[in-house]
Amino acid sequence: MHPISVHHLTAAALSPKDLIDTVARAGGEAVSLFTHSQGDHFPCVRSDNARAVAKRLRDTGVALINIDAFMLTPTSDIKTFRADLARGAELGARSATAIIFDADRNRGKDNLQRLSEIAAELDLNIALEFMPFAPIARNLREADHLLDDIDAPNLGITVDVLHLIRSGGTAADLPAVSPQRITTVQLCDSASMAVTTEYIEEAASQRGLPGDGIFPLAQIIAAAPESCVLEIESPHNQNDPARARIEQGLDYLKTLN
Repeated sequence: MHPISVHHLTAAALSPKDLIDTVARAGGEAVSLFTHSQGDHFPCVRSDNARAVAKRLRDTGVALINIDAFMLTPTSDIKTFRADLARGAELGARSATAIIFDADRNRGKDNLQRLSEIAAELDLNIALEFMPFAPIARNLREADHLLDDIDAPNLGITVDVLHLIRSGGTAADLPAVSPQRITTVQLCDSASMAVTTEYIEEAASQRGLPGDGIFPLAQIIAAAPESCVLEIESPHNQNDPARARIEQGLDYLKTLN
């Protein structure tokens, strides 16, 4: 069975500590949290609350699977990411997410290589997340080919099913990638199977919980490597109770896992 995690974006109104408590009460076993600040958009584990978050993880037994989100842009100074990566490693994280928003493939590749090297020193893996509206690594195939050009054994890919489907991908694309390379499959749902790059608002705040739509989640999970993590990532701008959303998502995934 796959480990199952809950991404903080599924209940972004909660603090990191409250998310951990809510996931624990809902019967969950793991979370992904932000340690790299994205302005004031997302709750973040910082130096001033990291100790309290660490205690909450210990007390509940909930594991920190992944930390978000390290954006590689033309102006990124990769060495400045070390402190936020280290904070996640100290909390027990296994990996960190990287996203490339840079039209220069060589520079994006080089920055990803440097980020992976810093992460390796901290015993972290890096998971590249592809997105159709990004300049490069727009789909699973492009992300896989990019990683072929980088010498970094701790580098893998996060497959977000929304990005997979909006890029025209299907469950059949997953077995074409080395099983060791796919580290996480992030799950949400939608009433549409459209292939488009015009879905940023949906991605940020209009996702359904797994089982609420028509995404072929059972097929995708069946095609996912046994070693990868399944993660609920379902940001939504309605004020539904966080515990109810998390319980619903976990209950559905347990029927498929």
